[in-house]
Amino acid sequence: MPERFQRQRTKGWRKPEGGIFVDRTTPFGNPWKVNAPGGFWLPTYNVSGSKIGRVLTNTDAAYLFMRGMDGCWFDAWMLPATLTNFGRAEVRKLLRANFDHINANLHTLRSHDLGCWCGIGEDCHAHVLLDLANGTP
Repeated sequence: MPERFQRQRTKGWRKPEGGIFVDRTTPFGNPWKVNAPGGFWLPTYNVSGSKIGRVLTNTDAAYLFMRGMDGCWFDAWMLPATLTNFGRAEVRKLLRANFDHINANLHTLRSHDLGCWCGIGEDCHAHVLLDLANGTP
């Protein structure tokens, strides 16, 4: 069974052979950032520094990612408070397109170890991707 690994910057560290990064430098990144208050990131829309006004733990961010992958509607608190109504509609549309793209490309992750910056033992959206890509509940 493929596993999640932690991406590192330490000298000499190498990505496991066949491993795939799924952090925000890739199309598989999680839009919700762990912070106090929580952050929001979407590469196709300028909300990269926006806050959602709520503390997000790793568990929260992984849960929100899972909801997005399941196609659930995004509640108001999940999006930056600074957005106008038009901005919220645009971000929801872009999120849907982003998650549709991830779902369409899950097959490329099958049987690969997945890497993110989250610590080992922490909840991470990479766990969600591992489960979905490999058909485990």
